[in-house]
Amino acid sequence: MNKLLACSFVLVVASGCFDGKDSAGPGDQDPTPSMSESMTQSGSDSRPDEVLLEAIPLDLILNNCTGWYAVRSYVGSTGPGARPEGWEAAPVTDILSGNSIEAYSCARLSLGRFERGPIHVMFETHSNADFPPACVAELPANTSPSVLVNLWVDDSEIGAFMQETYGLPIQVGSFEEAQTDAEVGTLHTWTWAVEGGEDSTITIPDDEQPVNQGDHVRRLFWQRESAVLQLEVDLDDLGPNVPPVGFGMFQPPMVMASDTAGIFADTVGWFPQREAAGTFAFYNDMRCEEPA
Repeated sequence: MNKLLACSFVLVVASGCFDGKDSAGPGDQDPTPSMSESMTQSGSDSRPDEVLLEAIPLDLILNNCTGWYAVRSYVGSTGPGARPEGWEAAPVTDILSGNSIEAYSCARLSLGRFERGPIHVMFETHSNADFPPACVAELPANTSPSVLVNLWVDDSEIGAFMQETYGLPIQVGSFEEAQTDAEVGTLHTWTWAVEGGEDSTITIPDDEQPVNQGDHVRRLFWQRESAVLQLEVDLDDLGPNVPPVGFGMFQPPMVMASDTAGIFADTVGWFPQREAAGTFAFYNDMRCEEPA
């Protein structure tokens, strides 16, 4: 994945394509209970335990994807974005923090009983946080921690399941893709919005000379009620050797819509090949000291 972004998942190797977003894989016939359903069935009222977690899918896989990233750096802790309760802003020793977008257009998403595609998935994250020591303990090489602010999908059923089961900050939107020839390479333009919202858009130059981005892992955190959850994503990307500058306009609920009136002109990268595999982890506290 690109070398500039800040922020893991257990690797799962899989591949395959599906005819439509509303198509169901064989596993759709054997429903996986959501977190709230599991708690109701077991009589538990708030926290996951080992029995409940056994019923919850922990592996998320994205296969046969294209996509892009965009990143904007900020001095110290000046960047936008909420943090889990009790987490401080980036320490003064951090010269820079960053806001990032990782976008995927995939032939396949696999999560428990769900096998869907084509599908769009987009992560909005930032590194403006003083991560609790236990959350970043034994951080593998080439791993960057980040706070997950929004996770966009264009499948409402997947979005509802993710939000209810993992407490993910889901935005369900619609996505459009276009491309035009440039003097050198291609310009890729994506447009997206929540229902009833204004369009966000970004254009990414592609010199069509991709290189392997090397191993990179992102460890993402977000808050659900009085605890944090983690998604550790292993990224496998073919992308730009020298990241170019892209441009766009972000509208709410995009986090960077609150900065520079939503105007974006900063580092981007186009990926003609993207793969991602990750694993969810649950905690019983806000500082990753009590694994569920």
